[in-house]
Amino acid sequence: MAPPIGASSRPSAPSPPTFASDPDYLGPISATPQKMVEEMLCMANVGTTDVVFDLGCNDGRVCITAARAHGARAVGVEIDAGAVVKAKRLAKEAGVEHLVRLERGNAVRARLAGATVVCVYLLPTGNRKISRKLMRELPAGTVVMTYVFRLPAEEWDAHLEDTRAVASTRDRATPGLDASSYNKIFMYRVPKVKPAWCQSSGGGGAGVRLLAAAVAAAGCFLFLAIKHNSEGAGKSKNGASANNKLFWG
Repeated sequence: MAPPIGASSRPSAPSPPTFASDPDYLGPISATPQKMVEEMLCMANVGTTDVVFDLGCNDGRVCITAARAHGARAVGVEIDAGAVVKAKRLAKEAGVEHLVRLERGNAVRARLAGATVVCVYLLPTGNRKISRKLMRELPAGTVVMTYVFRLPAEEWDAHLEDTRAVASTRDRATPGLDASSYNKIFMYRVPKVKPAWCQSSGGGGAGVRLLAAAVAAAGCFLFLAIKHNSEGAGKSKNGASANNKLFWG
């Protein structure tokens, strides 16, 4: 049947992917402005001994910048398959694909083994969903960076080390609107003594906790290959040897 007069015969554009039906959905996908990526990594003092995780990495810019500008290894987790394809292409174009690992997956279920710095740019609802995972699974000393929105105050404010307000999200030839009231970076550090709620079941029970610990231990064993350096190894933010090598295959 012919289309009505005036109607386009071209097929309609596909709807954008939606992940809202996922119970662990963390919110809309948005990339951190490049200037703020650089500010965040500098504030975290990222170096060659670090492994930077970006949970919800979009086009991989945090991971790529960490590798290219700081010589760090990086892991990005992104639920949008199209964004992962783009991120891998950009990492290759930047010449850092050997330092960057980009995976499709939900950040709530991601393994965090080996992380020394974790970057998050989520709405408050997403931060709340991922907050306890970060505290439970990350070792003491790990730095957690958030952009614009803080982690839940009752769970993380005691471990907030620094806050930085930046006037603009990009460098300008002339001053623009001052965005420092909301354009902020928050730096937290996982404490040596974790809150009591880290030992609670959180609805999962002791069996789930034991299983999660076993999975984390197995993931850590597969994820890190320890290479001894007779000249002495540097220490990362959470005390891991600087000679730890990640399996990127």
